[in-house]
Amino acid sequence: MAKRNGSNSISYWGTYATPADLPNLATAAYQTPQLEAGDFAYATSDTSLWVCTNATLGAAVWSQIPASPGPSASRYYDIVVGNAVEGDTLGNCDYLDTGNGEQLIAALVAAGAASPPKSVFLRRGLYDRGAAGSSGAPVVVPTGVLLVGDGVSAVTIKSAANPAANVTKTIQALVITGAGSQVWDVSISVPDLTSAEAAGKTSIVDVGEDGLIQNCDITIAAQSNATRMGTVRSAVNLQQGSTARDVIVTGAPDFAGDGTTYFANIWVTPKLGGSDVPTHIQQCRTTVGGVGIWVDGCSYVEMDAPHVIDPTYIGVYVTPPLTTAVQIDTLVVTWSAGASSQRFGIFVEASLALGNVDSVHVTGGYIDCFSDGVFGSIGVYLFANGGGSVTYCQFTTLDIRNFDEAARIDGSGGGGAASNGIINSRISGSSSGINNLVDPAFRSTGNY
Repeated sequence: MAKRNGSNSISYWGTYATPADLPNLATAAYQTPQLEAGDFAYATSDTSLWVCTNATLGAAVWSQIPASPGPSASRYYDIVVGNAVEGDTLGNCDYLDTGNGEQLIAALVAAGAASPPKSVFLRRGLYDRGAAGSSGAPVVVPTGVLLVGDGVSAVTIKSAANPAANVTKTIQALVITGAGSQVWDVSISVPDLTSAEAAGKTSIVDVGEDGLIQNCDITIAAQSNATRMGTVRSAVNLQQGSTARDVIVTGAPDFAGDGTTYFANIWVTPKLGGSDVPTHIQQCRTTVGGVGIWVDGCSYVEMDAPHVIDPTYIGVYVTPPLTTAVQIDTLVVTWSAGASSQRFGIFVEASLALGNVDSVHVTGGYIDCFSDGVFGSIGVYLFANGGGSVTYCQFTTLDIRNFDEAARIDGSGGGGAASNGIINSRISGSSSGINNLVDPAFRSTGNY
């Protein structure tokens, strides 16, 4: 079985359009060293499951698995949920949903009650939590349950547009409980809300410790009344120890419903009681929203090739308390138009009230403001605010482009900074370079 990050292990690589698209084939766009013999994937064009017998990059070999009775790969899972609107019947599924998500929830409850927990396959179609007969409750994936959709472009779970009309009063769409629960190959949609979130939820999708969300798209419609987002402040909330892989978030607002709390596309928060288990963010992409990725009081966070596009304010935001050991490899933060407000590529902020931040390391990639010169945008901002301290933050081989200031190390209000550095990095198109206002041991070597 292929090795996976953290404690998540699974040999299923998701759904592909044709067998020629399967990972590591010479004809495939997706190449990964993590593929191993014995892993499997599904091809839509021939409705077949395939097993990898040779995982060599660019020369993999996949063998088709003869299908068991049934119309698709759904029969390789323990429980199949069909969609009556799409023409399914109980002849090709175990639970038949009317399109409101209630039978999906019933199937997940049954899967979680089994010993060991079962897998659930969700057939194509829309599952609208605001439709007639729906309680409006989020779809909850219990401990140890795997939920796999019929393809990210074929399956959509939609939040309730009118949460006030539902029992749970929430627009939260999905909860991945953790402890081995996983969701693959589905889309999440948030419509323009007609009433406000009233259940106090903070995310559209919540992922608990040791939970996984993979190959999922989350789309938030433009809101005609931004206050209706209420307390919801993130598209995906990753609790410490969880994993987001190949997740795309688009359309997020700038703020939560209060108009002052930044809305984060991906928001990383600590587990209650603390945890030393790493959180993984791998090949995820966000577009617009107040903040691309916010690490909020959470330690041991590992990011691999995150791509943040057009955030209104901050690309990656790191704040206390108890925040340490954040590693980001091959970061990309880009804007495609001139600034309408102050921008920050990477913003690390400590404060006396909340605590300190140390050991944020960024290696490789680039941050590009497009243009500024008006609002004072900063590429790398280390802000030791009001008595807090920022220490041991290192930025290496990073390309910093087109900001008003390439970097600033600031101790306003009595804050401190020590042993930070920008090393072997390229600075171009910025009005000023590195402005070190507080760190006596700051390292700036090999930059050009």
